[in-house]
Amino acid sequence: LDGTRDRAALLEEVLAGVARGEVKLPQDIQTGEDPQQVRKVLAEALEPSLRTLARAALLVE
Repeated sequence: LDGTRDRAALLEEVLAGVARGEVKLPQDIQTGEDPQQVRKVLAEALEPSLRTLARAALLVE
């Protein structure tokens, strides 16, 4: 989160982490291992997650 990636690039990084087994989805998120469903769930979670990080002063412009 150093400002070199836009939201689409961040999503791709997270998806790559999921594919490599480095990022685990919470058990309550039901994706059925469907890649499109995983993408949808993560895309929907990205903006609120970035807002939370910004509010915690973990992101700077």
